[in-house]
Amino acid sequence: MSQRNPEFQRQLWLNWRPSQLGWSLLLTALLLLPLAVAGVIACLLSPLVEGLVKWKIRRSVAVIGLFVLATMAFQAKRKTLANGIAQGLGRPRADVDHAIEALGIDPGLRPQALSVEDWALLAEGFPP
Repeated sequence: MSQRNPEFQRQLWLNWRPSQLGWSLLLTALLLLPLAVAGVIACLLSPLVEGLVKWKIRRSVAVIGLFVLATMAFQAKRKTLANGIAQGLGRPRADVDHAIEALGIDPGLRPQALSVEDWALLAEGFPP
């Protein structure tokens, strides 16, 4: 009977106090929820970001290697591919010939005769 009494309900509402523990748990949950979500997102995205950074580094190293090889090839006295790379790397010409032939490129070609794909193969075959 007393539960339907409006005065009793008003007094119940006015005297109701949430517990200190309840408020602290609620505030802790509200403060930590964004951090937890950010942590989960960081854990999920971390391998992707790390892979992207490694790919960018590998790509930039390959581009640097490509330009270094092109510079070596075009600065040689006798401008054959094998001569320029052998002189630039300080390796014996026979070793460089075998390495270039293993890539499927004729070592006697002049550097200007190579296609972009051939230069990319050379950059992979002779990393900096």
